[in-house]
Amino acid sequence: MKCKIKKNNVDRVKKHLFKMFPHAKKIDVIVRKTPNNEYESKILVLTPKNKIFFAVKKDNSTQRALNKSYAAIIRQIHKVKTKWNRMKSKEMSFLVSV
Repeated sequence: MKCKIKKNNVDRVKKHLFKMFPHAKKIDVIVRKTPNNEYESKILVLTPKNKIFFAVKKDNSTQRALNKSYAAIIRQIHKVKTKWNRMKSKEMSFLVSV
C-alpha cells in the first residue's frame, strides 16, 4: 500500500548515505503503509564486495520509521568503516617496521 511521504525526505536520505559511504553500488529506500496502519521503512545498501546492509523499521509516523532505519544503516556503515581503517593501520605499521 502506498503512503504519502515527501519524496525529498527519501532523496535526502539517499544523498546522505552516498556521502557517508561513497563505495556503495546501490541504495534503495522504500516506505510503505502496513495493513495495521503502521509505516514500514526499508533501506538496502549494496557494497562493492557484494555485502548487503539491510534495515527494516516500523513506526506510527513515516518520518520516525525512516529515521530509525537510517540510524540502523549508519551504525552498520560505521562498523565497516572502522574495520577498514584498522586494517589499513595494520598494513601501515607493517610497512614501517620492515
